[in-house]
Amino acid sequence: MYSDIYDRKIPQISQETLCRSKEGKRIGQSITLIILALVIPSLYFAYNLLQEKKYTNKVKQFVQQQFSDKGYTVVYEKLLTKPKRLELAF
Repeated sequence: MYSDIYDRKIPQISQETLCRSKEGKRIGQSITLIILALVIPSLYFAYNLLQEKKYTNKVKQFVQQQFSDKGYTVVYEKLLTKPKRLELAF
C-alpha cells in the first residue's frame, strides 16, 4: 500500500527555483502575513494580561499592608480592573 505512494512520479521542484519564482515569493509573503496575523494579537493579549496581573497583585499587597496587617478583618473584597475600582467590607 505504501509502496504505491512512493512509486508514483512526483515532479521535483528544487527549493532554489521555487524561491526565485514569483509564486515562491508570494507563498513566502503569504506565510509571513499569516504568522504575523496570529502572533500580533497574541502578544497584545499577553501584555494586557500581564498588566492586569501586576495591578491585581499590587492591590492585594496594598490591602494586606494597610488593613490585614493592622488587625482589620476584610470580609468582602471586590476588584474591578477595567474601571479600576476596589470595594472592601470590614
